[in-house]
Amino acid sequence: MFRLLMIACIALLAPIQAGCERKPAAAPASQDENAQPDHMLVAYTVRGVVTRLPTPDEPRMLMARHEAIPEYRKPGGKLGMNTMIMPFPLAAGVSLGSIAVGDKVEMTFEVRYTGDYRPVRYELTEIVKLPPETELDFSPLPEASDETAGAGLAP
Repeated sequence: MFRLLMIACIALLAPIQAGCERKPAAAPASQDENAQPDHMLVAYTVRGVVTRLPTPDEPRMLMARHEAIPEYRKPGGKLGMNTMIMPFPLAAGVSLGSIAVGDKVEMTFEVRYTGDYRPVRYELTEIVKLPPETELDFSPLPEASDETAGAGLAP
């Protein structure tokens, strides 16, 4: 069942409508030995709650509910990823330390895009435990209005 959920989440991420972060930062694709000439790497930082730790069947997969990411890039120049529970593959070297289910966290994940912002892959590159009293906002992104729909300001 989890594998089916994970496949569905990843399928949604590819043609995407997911989003996570407050400060996207493009990094040159040349930093990755698997980079294609027309690929770009974008990092997003988002806050959320851990819903599942890696398991023996999925030793490098964390599940978390995250806040909306208004700046998340989607194909066609559109922006925004709503709040959701999604799988985060852990990058090599990422340690969860004392992080437990229910912990509030700040996560940075990188998305490798094609030149037209079609996601190729993504992975969690950093995770930091937040104080328990941290307030999170799981409100969805606002719907696109006639004025913003053409500007790519909403999903």
